[in-house]
Amino acid sequence: MDLYAFVAGLHVIVAVGGLGQISAIGVMSRKPKLANLELMRQLFRAVGGSLVVMLITGVILMLMSNGIFEHAWWLRIAIILFLGLGAVHGIGQGTLKKIIATGQPLESSPLHGKLRTMSLLSSILLVVMVYLMEAKPF
Repeated sequence: MDLYAFVAGLHVIVAVGGLGQISAIGVMSRKPKLANLELMRQLFRAVGGSLVVMLITGVILMLMSNGIFEHAWWLRIAIILFLGLGAVHGIGQGTLKKIIATGQPLESSPLHGKLRTMSLLSSILLVVMVYLMEAKPF
């Protein structure tokens, strides 16, 4: 196996295993009575680490491919969405920290709606990015 295949494989594994946890955060934010705030905190931390690995492996893949896709609009849009995902993730993680600090259960927190919105937006951004990376529509 060459280095490119290894990095691409790592990129895909982290995308599925690491960023796939965004859906678990979304489920818990939609069902607050079932949510475990400590588990959500750990999931946010894991997703944050996965975003870093995705960024590093993505940059390495672009460098190894000599920028063959750098002018493709699907890649440019996916990169912008990735940066947006990082921002939305950070807002969501900060919101969860504030909820935990208050000691209130998730369902009675005034910040619950914001957390639910951020988790939904994260899921949407992730789905659109995966579509762009796989379909390469333009």
